[in-house]
Amino acid sequence: MADREAAQRLKRVLRVAMSEKGIDGWEELGLSAGVSPTTIENWIYARTVPQAKQIRMVADFLRPYTSAAALEAAYEGVEPPEPLSQFFTVGDSKIPPTSLPKPAA
Repeated sequence: MADREAAQRLKRVLRVAMSEKGIDGWEELGLSAGVSPTTIENWIYARTVPQAKQIRMVADFLRPYTSAAALEAAYEGVEPPEPLSQFFTVGDSKIPPTSLPKPAA
């Protein structure tokens, strides 16, 4: 059985990558990536657990905006692997964390 929180995390990461790539909907993503749109909807609505092969297919299509490792990390609730976690998005700019001001103590 799929986990609702995991599905929501995956959905958020997919939405960001889709937006960056110019993809508007789950059907367009699925058809373009070679994965059934129903399969993707099953993931994001916590009906099924994503399979690694299909995650790779979606990630390959959404590259360079995400990776299979980043999608799997989102589903599992862990930090994405390097280098994706090294940048923060501010507006349309990707900023390395060393450029951001340090929080007040």
